[in-house]
Amino acid sequence: MDNHQDAPRTNQPPRVLAMVLDASITIESLFVALLFRFDAQVPGAFWTRFWPFAALSAVVFVALLFVGGAYRGTTSRVVIIATATSVMIATGALVLVNVGMDFLWARPVPPTVILLGGVIAFVQLVALRLLYARMFRERVGEN
Repeated sequence: MDNHQDAPRTNQPPRVLAMVLDASITIESLFVALLFRFDAQVPGAFWTRFWPFAALSAVVFVALLFVGGAYRGTTSRVVIIATATSVMIATGALVLVNVGMDFLWARPVPPTVILLGGVIAFVQLVALRLLYARMFRERVGEN
């Protein structure tokens, strides 16, 4: 009987930790994009709408990364492609949610914040995955 499936995975970071890091990166990326958009002079009305939207955005990003396969732990190339696809879909979905919320309530953030935040998140998420892949290769002795 093959028991290799019961062995704990020591070569992957815990998925929960990866999800928390990705959610933090998403919120930080939107925060930086909001500061860029308003040249660090964000009107007070945007802050009360930003934080709930940032939390929703983090959940959407992590959910789409999970569904897209970014947490499966396959080769780094596959994970990066899954990450890129998920970030693009999440960014597009958040723009639509943002515009849709305009009909019900005040727009949480300008659409440019979401687009710029998506780009910043993409760069950081891919860099994190590349860094992890490199650290893993060095730990197991591959080049």
